[in-house]
Amino acid sequence: MTNEELQKKLTLLQTKLSKAHKENDIELIHKYVGELNDLWGKASVEMLKNAEADGIYPYKPLND
Repeated sequence: MTNEELQKKLTLLQTKLSKAHKENDIELIHKYVGELNDLWGKASVEMLKNAEADGIYPYKPLND
């Protein structure tokens, strides 16, 4: 997932979650928070892959 794709999905979820909150729709709030958590899970995997490719994960102290 590219950063641009992530931002688009995040913006869409933010809009949906904001609307659900204004309408006090608890079911939709739970749904969108779940989708947000799923998106975070996917993004965190990508971040770890990028960090590994850049040589900064796993962390290795300079003194070793």
